[in-house]
Amino acid sequence: MSIKSLVALSLILLTTTSANAQFGGGGFGGGGFGFTEGAFGADGPAVFESAGIAIVISNSGKTVTAFSAQTGKLAKISFDEKVEPFAPVAGNSVACFSVGKTVHAFSSKTGKWDSIETADKLFFPVLSQNMIGLSNGKKLYAFGNNHGKWLSVETEGQLIPTLTSYTVKATDGAKIYICSEASTEWQVIDLESDE
Repeated sequence: MSIKSLVALSLILLTTTSANAQFGGGGFGGGGFGFTEGAFGADGPAVFESAGIAIVISNSGKTVTAFSAQTGKLAKISFDEKVEPFAPVAGNSVACFSVGKTVHAFSSKTGKWDSIETADKLFFPVLSQNMIGLSNGKKLYAFGNNHGKWLSVETEGQLIPTLTSYTVKATDGAKIYICSEASTEWQVIDLESDE
């Protein structure tokens, strides 16, 4: 089985989970999360879509274009060489994909891409309707539709974030790290402090 087939199968399984089903919507094609039949080199363009975003990969594989249903505008990211396989994932209002150690995220509210460089190569950030969360080493990252920027915080351990529609959270002993769609920085709740 080729890499393209494995990634396509992973996306099918990812987009049919109950968690994604609850976040799905009408989608541009009426189906919520997913991609069209043209994804990964089949006939037609590779289009990944959710209720508020469409991500289109150029035939050359060097440009990724996002369309925001909220702004009605396009935003592009271009690369010098073909990067394959692109495997964008999308919530209702946010989408992302990684290339090497760089993770690119798109906000339907701002209509823009924002990118971060991580210490290690990443593949599968966690998404909800409006948030993206990921962990890399002792660093947590969050991307929210409202601000459209990656926010990071150093942690004491390697943590796995959990998401709701509007928050990314991780717990490390007596500390709770939390970031929301409206946050401009991570907040830390210390359960052992009364201050």
